[in-house]
Amino acid sequence: MKRSNLLIIIALALSSFTHIWNAAEYPILNVDEGFYLGRAIKFLDTLDPSDPYEGYDHPYFGQILLSGFLYLVGYQNLTQGSDLNYLLLLLIPRIFMGMLAVLDTFLIFKIVEVRYSTIVAFIAALLFAITPSTLLTRWILLDSLLIPLVLLSILFAVLSIRGSKSTKKIFLFTLISGTFMGLAIFTKIPAFTMIPLGGYLICGGNKKNLRNVGLWFVPVLIIPILWPLHALSTNQFQLWWDAIIWQTHREPASLYFALIDIYNFDWVLFISGISGIVYAAFKRDRFILLFTLPFLFFMFAIGHVVELHLMLLVVILCISTARLLVDIAYYLKKKNKILHLSSIGLIAVVVIMGFTGTTRQIIVDYNSQYFRAAHFLQGYLGSEQNKNTEFNETNRDVSVVSHPFFFYIDKYKYKNENNFFWYVKQFETGKIVFVIDPVFASVIEENEFQYGTEFKNLFSAFYTKPIASFKDPQGNNNVELLETNLHLYNKSKISPVNILDEHQAWNQTKYVQLNRQNGIMNLTVNTAGANSDYNLNSAILNKTIDFSNPYGYLNLIYYVPVTSDATYKFEIKDANDNSTLWEYELPDNTGITKNEFFILPQELYQKKVLLQIIGESYSKKTDSIILKHFSVYN
Repeated sequence: MKRSNLLIIIALALSSFTHIWNAAEYPILNVDEGFYLGRAIKFLDTLDPSDPYEGYDHPYFGQILLSGFLYLVGYQNLTQGSDLNYLLLLLIPRIFMGMLAVLDTFLIFKIVEVRYSTIVAFIAALLFAITPSTLLTRWILLDSLLIPLVLLSILFAVLSIRGSKSTKKIFLFTLISGTFMGLAIFTKIPAFTMIPLGGYLICGGNKKNLRNVGLWFVPVLIIPILWPLHALSTNQFQLWWDAIIWQTHREPASLYFALIDIYNFDWVLFISGISGIVYAAFKRDRFILLFTLPFLFFMFAIGHVVELHLMLLVVILCISTARLLVDIAYYLKKKNKILHLSSIGLIAVVVIMGFTGTTRQIIVDYNSQYFRAAHFLQGYLGSEQNKNTEFNETNRDVSVVSHPFFFYIDKYKYKNENNFFWYVKQFETGKIVFVIDPVFASVIEENEFQYGTEFKNLFSAFYTKPIASFKDPQGNNNVELLETNLHLYNKSKISPVNILDEHQAWNQTKYVQLNRQNGIMNLTVNTAGANSDYNLNSAILNKTIDFSNPYGYLNLIYYVPVTSDATYKFEIKDANDNSTLWEYELPDNTGITKNEFFILPQELYQKKVLLQIIGESYSKKTDSIILKHFSVYN
């Protein structure tokens, strides 16, 4: 057996162990995993890659690639029935991520072998296989899906100029390289920072190869354009553009602190890798520098970076470390045999420390409490409904606010609109179950998250009780379930104002009629005698409400009996300057009684406000809305 084959088998065997062993229990669930799994199973069912809940935050190929694997292993069959195996539902896609990490190990070996030498390739692949930083790839994230696409593009770019005189081979490898780079960008935008490296490798320092660079750019540009074109074809280009603006203007998270997190997670690789990059600068190694600098410059400019975004950096840290260590060993070999042996010993120490630290982490169970909590929640909600039909009334009467792992199947596959991530401020049920895992707990406790404070206030204002607790085997990551009853409020904290009380006076415009009986108000807009086809009509509560507490709530039950083109909007306005502080336009729910509960914005605190109902009519006819309940709590 050739030495290179033996070395790569060793690296792949170690990588298989470190990236697949105990996949479901380590690492602890990441918030984004539920979203990407949800998008993947939605694509399996509908072939629509867009996300109706999160919008256009990332391109599509990540969920398409993941859904392809899930289809091959029959993942859809696991999401049927009333008793879901949550451990298996997480294990299967995480095994796929482990398989991709093993592929990454192979690709790193081949790229570095062609670019440098077999021994540098072995050290780089070995580092990627065993160091703790690469455990980040175990999560079901776009960054993990991105790495093999980038490495495949780089590998074919390297092979395209590897002394080949075959024009057809160069053409084919160039086109394949560009295709994988285009798919990488179509997975996540930061992959475009690899374009300078890809262009440099295709060019190979030869101006005659500029035509090949042009060919390489064709799929690099065309494939990612499919994303905005899809938004344009569905008349959602403005939503796409707004999402781009949001992504580039998110709350600041410094690159510096993300690098510190990588250092704390794997200080050996970080220090040696950064030293290797500095060494590459002295050696004018364009491969390492073009891999590193555009990526870091972009991350610095974007202003929102966490350690998960730096997975590509981990790859180059492994390569730069390998080159530095091997060059040191070769240099010392010429100087002194003892020093040479010492350098080999240093490499062995780095590898052993990395493998030991990694093994110590992957054997720990961090997630069994999530599986037990999910199974309990499923039973608690009475999920014996037929998954091919609408949810039963028991489930309809309870909302769930949780980590996406607890709702991605129900929400994305079965369209259960009563499952929410924790930035929700509107509910359509009388009860809410909060599944509080460590991340959700930190959101609630840290004051910089406004919705965390809002939930604490909600727990205090309405009757909230614990219903279950699931302990982490390590004792640090427990999952607690609380239930809040929105029908029972704490009289010492808040008091209701019944807006439909017959003593409440209203001012209404010309075509509005208000009829009240038995605590129900019928608001009718009769524009049959109006002078124009379009009319804006309103009813304003002739009373100011003083929001003395820093939190308030609004509960509304309504019914629209007649199909029409009219729309209805509820507004809360500042009594002093008439500015709009909060508004809600009713969705088209003709013939359905809707229950809406809102957490009102804290901007209402210490303000006197007015309530207004606006009816917009687009034709000469009679439209109405029946308000069965309308209360403000403060």
